[in-house]
Amino acid sequence: MTQTLPKSFGRKVTNWCPPTEDSYTQENSTTEQTSTANSSVCFSCNCSDTGYFGDICQFNVDDCVGDPCVNGGTCLDKVKGYICNCLPAYRGPNCETDIPDCDPSPCLYGSVCKERSKQEYYGQGDDEFVNFTFAGAAGYVCECALGVKGVNCSEDIDECEDPTNTPCQNGATCVNSFQNYTCACVPGYTGRHCEEEINECETLQPCKNGG
Repeated sequence: MTQTLPKSFGRKVTNWCPPTEDSYTQENSTTEQTSTANSSVCFSCNCSDTGYFGDICQFNVDDCVGDPCVNGGTCLDKVKGYICNCLPAYRGPNCETDIPDCDPSPCLYGSVCKERSKQEYYGQGDDEFVNFTFAGAAGYVCECALGVKGVNCSEDIDECEDPTNTPCQNGATCVNSFQNYTCACVPGYTGRHCEEEINECETLQPCKNGG
């Protein structure tokens, strides 16, 4: 049994003959065929699972169609596959995994670690989290606990550094300690900041004999 092949081509399995004005006749088969026209050879190209398509599998299938790379990753097409070039904050075959910059936390002394990749932190009035971008999503910000400062909250804040502006009142002396301070009160005052005046008549009762 024979069939006449027009000059038309498919994407997967293609019956192909050199283009001329004539059609070519080949016998039905899944193997290479020999036509009876002009002694030409006709054959079938099965492009399945090759990464290519076309009459003779000459075109590479673009595996980046559909944008498989997420979180701002860029797709590089390869034969039978693709590679995602991920931005610094992400990893994984499709850049689908957020790198955990806060696990373990680099922020010290009970400070809070916030990852720049977490979109819920943005738009809340924090100057460190204004506009989210995938390119700027790498890294973290430490929300330091009281008494410490610095990128990782490793530096002590000296509350007594400026003697004209200390938390201690009524002539008390400010004594700094790590992540804290104390106030050495002058006689007659008490309290965390020496803010309370002592009523000696009430507490000490210096007067004798009902005085």
